[in-house]
Amino acid sequence: MDRLAEIRAKHAAVAQYLADRNLDGVILARRENFAWLTAGGDNHVPRNEEHGATSLLVTPDEITAITTNIEAPRMEAEELCGTNIEVVSWPWYADAAEKSRELIAGRRFGSDNGVAGTPNISSSFAQLRWVLYPGELERCVALGKDTGVALEKAAMSLKPGMTEFEIAGMLAEELLSRGIEDTVNLIAVDERIERFRHPIPTNKVLNKQAMLVVCARRGGLIVAATRLVYFGRPPEQLKDKHQAVCRIEAAMYAATVPGKPMGDALAAGIDMYAKCGYGEEWKLHHQGGPIAYNNREFIVVPGMQTLVLENQPFAWNPSITGTKGEDTIITNSTGFSVVTAGSGQWPMVAVDIDGQNILRPDILVVE
Repeated sequence: MDRLAEIRAKHAAVAQYLADRNLDGVILARRENFAWLTAGGDNHVPRNEEHGATSLLVTPDEITAITTNIEAPRMEAEELCGTNIEVVSWPWYADAAEKSRELIAGRRFGSDNGVAGTPNISSSFAQLRWVLYPGELERCVALGKDTGVALEKAAMSLKPGMTEFEIAGMLAEELLSRGIEDTVNLIAVDERIERFRHPIPTNKVLNKQAMLVVCARRGGLIVAATRLVYFGRPPEQLKDKHQAVCRIEAAMYAATVPGKPMGDALAAGIDMYAKCGYGEEWKLHHQGGPIAYNNREFIVVPGMQTLVLENQPFAWNPSITGTKGEDTIITNSTGFSVVTAGSGQWPMVAVDIDGQNILRPDILVVE
């Protein structure tokens, strides 16, 4: 599916969304919605803002980009080139909310940011992003491969004496050199791995063990993965914990079946925690959920009845104090595929789940 065909298909889905809610149109300003509808366009300037500098005004008949005179040239020349999306601009010093109000006057509009007093439809609109179109599948697979390789390369370049800041910088460099932005870059070394589930990098110096966690975005799509490295001989308890994490993650993958509740996959993981002797560990951190245009579209909780869909990406992230597993998979009619597996050079653990052989990343041991 080429970009124009993907945009047309998504525009049709938005038109149906509008009809179902008796809306004349919608304004989309959030980065994830802009990227989704434009099949990979980017409307951000500051990285720390959820809403981009260009919005999309969408009706059943057309898509128009609305922005300032600062952003319009780049939108036309780069982000929206060849999309047939017209760019309408106003002076940077104009009141953007008032301009939006003028454009939608007399019509019933929603938005994903509440602009011009419109009702915020973010939660319901998000469901349109859950299933990947053919072009998105290709881009997600390519992103996953590049992210896995970047993560491996950074992890395999570690040396004792490096700080967490330096490791985070190495990982960010590997990603950015591939056109990928890190939306999450968590690094922990040694005892910080056991102490914190979300270890923001510090100046702590690596001695024996490192954990690298990343969520990585390109063209709006996001994948997630985690890898661990140990210098010397890992303690038996750590090896046992990591083997258990691999079994838990494999059980969750096998239970992530289109048409089945997402809560079933979580339940399979919780059951495996108990079978491995770590029955309370799942309560110490969320276990992940669907991923696509956000680090997680939402977190799966026990008993959740939302159904797994075909061609839907997931990132489960089981953890036991001191270790963690995480990759991004995409469901399909026959099961799932792991997209962040990388180059194939990383040591793997084979896990048997009801006769299904599932490979999960082991700890990389550097003697």
